[in-house]
Amino acid sequence: ILSAEDNQIYPLDTAFVINAAGPWAGEVSKMAGIGAGDEYPVALPVEPR
Repeated sequence: ILSAEDNQIYPLDTAFVINAAGPWAGEVSKMAGIGAGDEYPVALPVEPR
């Protein structure tokens, strides 16, 4: 998580994250590392029209 107040990055520990990026959900998933590596091996197959 990026704090707007001090421009520092802090870790976030959560069980669920909702990706509500609409047609950009696939790109947001790539930035989050979903679909790459062993922890989240399945890519989110969403592409903008």
